[in-house]
Order: sequence, then structure tokens, then C-alpha cells
Amino acid sequence: MPDNARLEKDIFLELSELCASPGYIHAIAAICFRDNTIRYSDKLTGDHLSHFFSQERLIRTEISTLIGLMCKNEFSSEHFEPEKSMNI
Repeated sequence: MPDNARLEKDIFLELSELCASPGYIHAIAAICFRDNTIRYSDKLTGDHLSHFFSQERLIRTEISTLIGLMCKNEFSSEHFEPEKSMNI
């Protein structure tokens, strides 16, 4: 195991804290839109679907886990501060 490897329970604890932060619901909404929307104009091609196979995209089970962690806490729908947010 690499020296910088983290325990799964520590990762979930940190994720739980992040998901409970004020305005997180807006960040997860932006992630859902980014990772599940197909953008195209006149004709749909395979290139329009290529982002679904990217390592940068969260899959539905990962998004569901984040939403579940958010729902475990009392979450706030206030707007988050963009400078504190992740680069979506």
C-alpha cells in the first residue's frame, strides 16, 4: 500500500463533511447537469456522447452516494460562494 494511501472510512468522513457544507446542493446540481446532459444542435453524433466515457465524469452511483451523504445531514439551499467551490 502506498504511503499516501488513505483509508476508505477517512475518505467518507471527509466527503460527508463536504456534502454537509452550506450550498452544497447547488454544486451537486451543477455536477448532475454537467455529467448527464447531451449538448448538440442539428444532428446527434458519437462525438456528442464521448464525454460519457471520460474519467473526469462522475457516474450515477457516485452522484447518488454524494446525494445520500448530503441527505444524511440537514442541508442548506443557500447559495455557495464560488471561490470556495470546486472547479465544476
